[in-house]
Amino acid sequence: MVPYRGNGRLACDELLSLAAFEHHAGFAQVARELLDQIGGCYRLGRCSAPQFCGSSERASDLGSIAGIDPQGSACAMAAPGLRESPGAFDPIDTMRDDKGNRISQRTESLASLRARGGNLSELLCYWEHLWHFCGGMLSDLDPIRLHQMGILGNVHLVNTRNDDPDRFFFEIRALRAPAVPGTCTAGMLVREHPVAIVARNALREYHAARRGCEPRYALVESQLLGADYRYRRLVLPLTTDGRIVDRLLVAVEF
Repeated sequence: MVPYRGNGRLACDELLSLAAFEHHAGFAQVARELLDQIGGCYRLGRCSAPQFCGSSERASDLGSIAGIDPQGSACAMAAPGLRESPGAFDPIDTMRDDKGNRISQRTESLASLRARGGNLSELLCYWEHLWHFCGGMLSDLDPIRLHQMGILGNVHLVNTRNDDPDRFFFEIRALRAPAVPGTCTAGMLVREHPVAIVARNALREYHAARRGCEPRYALVESQLLGADYRYRRLVLPLTTDGRIVDRLLVAVEF
């Protein structure tokens, strides 16, 4: 049965995100059933919920973006318990390149996120439950809950099994997050972003979350390729074997 949102079905991109998470969590049959729902729109030759799907021309690229088609060691799992930054905010860190691109990040505490509330705060609360009671297992992550939080299309899944951050790659790309054309594909190495300082900033945060086995939360502002971006990013460690942090759930709020 297809979950509903308001008076219409889940948009195709949300169904695809659900399928991608189910696939990477090891539930291949569930993923196939969700893909069949999307395929039904193609067989009919029309979308059954165009008011929710948005741009129909995106549909042909969704499979590669979500990484449903096939294409070292990490830190030991930390004992339950989260470490907070000593203050509410860290100093602003800025990177620039010789092409006029700039990215600035201000790391903030989890306490400031909880006080702020909103979707990312709700996601943090859900992750804390998974971490404390389920060992942070990817297989226990329920993508329907992400949909209910209104954040499903704003979440990446990053594979960090390799010790070398240059080998970290996207297993699932957030379908709603702005992306430079040609970069929004599953299987892409994080370091392959066309603006190198963006990759360096992200990899530093991903590596810190993986190494420390703890969330990372920051406000990011950038000017890239002539466009301005401002978003909050929450990085959450997960595991597929209960021993090492080899996946990261990365949520972005624009």
